Amino acid sequence: MTPEGLHHLEARLHEPLALPERVRLLNEIAEQLYEREPVRGAKLAREAMDLARASGDIAGEAQALYCLGRNLHAQADYPAVFEAQDTALSLFRSLGDIAGEARCRNLLGITYRQLGEYGQALEMYEQALKGFREAGERRWEARVLSNIGTIEIQLGNHSAALELFGHALELRAELGDTEGEAFDRNNVAFGHVQRALGLRAAGDETSARVECDEALLQLTRAIEIARLYGYKRLHSTCLQTMGETYQAMGRPEVALDIARDFLALARECGDKWIEAYGLACVGDIRHQLGHEAEALQSLCAALAAFETLGSRDEVARVLRILSQVHEQVGELNQALTCLRRAGVIEQRLKSEETERRARALSARRRLEQATREAERYRRLALEDTLTGLANRRQLDERLASLLREARSRGSVVTVALADVDHFKGINDRFSHAVGDEVLRCVGEILRGHCRLGDVAGRFGGEEFMVIFRSLDMRAAAEACERMRRAVESWDWKSIHPQLRVTLSVGLASSASLDHPEGLIDAADHWLYEAKRHGRNQVQPLVLAPA
Repeated sequence: MTPEGLHHLEARLHEPLALPERVRLLNEIAEQLYEREPVRGAKLAREAMDLARASGDIAGEAQALYCLGRNLHAQADYPAVFEAQDTALSLFRSLGDIAGEARCRNLLGITYRQLGEYGQALEMYEQALKGFREAGERRWEARVLSNIGTIEIQLGNHSAALELFGHALELRAELGDTEGEAFDRNNVAFGHVQRALGLRAAGDETSARVECDEALLQLTRAIEIARLYGYKRLHSTCLQTMGETYQAMGRPEVALDIARDFLALARECGDKWIEAYGLACVGDIRHQLGHEAEALQSLCAALAAFETLGSRDEVARVLRILSQVHEQVGELNQALTCLRRAGVIEQRLKSEETERRARALSARRRLEQATREAERYRRLALEDTLTGLANRRQLDERLASLLREARSRGSVVTVALADVDHFKGINDRFSHAVGDEVLRCVGEILRGHCRLGDVAGRFGGEEFMVIFRSLDMRAAAEACERMRRAVESWDWKSIHPQLRVTLSVGLASSASLDHPEGLIDAADHWLYEAKRHGRNQVQPLVLAPA
C-alpha cells in the first residue's frame, strides 16, 4: 500500500464507525505500519486487541495479536513475538482459519531464522506453505517461498535459494504484486553476493563481478519500490545488501558510505537487530580500511546489542572480527579473550548443530515433496495438456499482470493471435491424430521463438496467443513473421507426405489499448483481416513487403 493509501485509511479512524469495523481498520493500519512505524503499529494493534476482547470479537483479536507480533518483530522484541503468536495461533485454530494460522507460522519462522534456529524456521515455513496453498493464498505462498530461500542461503545452498526466489518473483508477476517484488529482489541480490564471495575466494574475479552487477541491478529496482511505498525498514535492508555487494567487489570505501546510510535508516526504523548488524558492518569495513579505533567502537556496540538480543551466531562472528582488530593494534590479551569467547559460543552452537541440521534436513525433504506435488497440480491447472503451453486461464492472468507492469513502467505489451489455416480440413483429410500432432509442433515452434518473459499459449482450438513483453508493434511483427516462416518451412512431410501447414497472425499493442479484452478483440480483428486477405500472413502490415 502506498503512503497515500495509508493516509486515507488513517483518516477513516476519525469517522464514527461500528466497533467491528473499527477493529478491522485498526488491524489493517497496524499491519501496514510494521515496515514504516512499528512502534505506532504495535500501539494500534494493542488498541484493536483490547476493543476486540471487550466486544467478544475473536477473529479481530486473533488478527490484532498477529499484527502486534509483526510490529514487535520489526523492533526485534522476539520473546514478545513468540508470546503474541502463540495466543493468536490458538484463536485462529479455534476459528478454523487456515490462512490465519499460516500467517502466524510464517512470522514465527522469520523470528526463528533471525535467532539462527534454521531447523525450527523451516518447520514453521513448511506448515505455513501448506496452509496458504490449502487456502489458495498465492501471494502469501510467494512470501514463504522467498523466506525459505533465505534459509537455503544460510545453509550454503545458493543455487537452490536463487531458484526459490525466482519462483516467488514469477508468482508476484502473475499476481501483479509489485509491492512484494521488492523483498524478493533484495533476497535475489543477497544470493548473488554470496555467490560472488565464493567466486572471489576461488580467484574468479570476472565471474564474481558478474554476480555483483546482477545484485546491483536487482537492488536498484528493490530500492525504487521501497521508496515508492515508504518502506524504511526494507530500504535499510536493501542498503545493507548493497554495502555487502560493494565489499564483495573490493570497494570498501563505497561500502562504508552506504553502510552509514543503512545504519542511520535502521535507527530511524527502530529495528535493534538490523541496527546491530549495521554497526557490525561499519566496524568490519573500518577494520578493512585500517581505522582500528573507530572499528572497535562500532564492533563493541554491535556486540552488546547482539548479546541483548540473544543472537549467538552473530555474537561469535563479531567477537572474531574484534579479535582481529585487537591483534592489529597490539592488544594480544584482548584478542585472545575474544577468540576464546567466540570459540565457547561456537562449540555450544556446534553441539546443538547435529540435532538442528537433522530437523532442518527432515523439514526440507518434506517441503521438497510438497513443492513437487504443488508444482504438478499448478501445471495441470495452468497448462494446456496437448501442447504444454499456457492454457486460457494462465494467458488471461499473465496478460493482466503484464499490462499492469507495463503501465507502472511506461512500457508496452503486444499481443499476437495466431490461427492454423484450414485446420478443419487437416483433421478431415488426415485424421484428428495428425491434427493433434500439428498443434503440438506449432506450439513448439512458437515457444522456441519466444524471449525470456514472453508467454506463448493455446487460446482455444487451433488458435494460439503470444504475449510479447516490452515489445512494440514493429518488433513484435518481425518476431511473428519469423514464427510464420518457421511454421511454413517446417518439415510437415515427416508427419504426412501431403501435409502443408501455414499460420495467420493478428497483432495489437497496449500503446493504443491497455485493457485485456480490448487488446484481444483488436488482435482478433487483425487475425480476421489476415485470413480475409489470403491467409499465411501477419496483419496489420507494419513491415515493408519482402
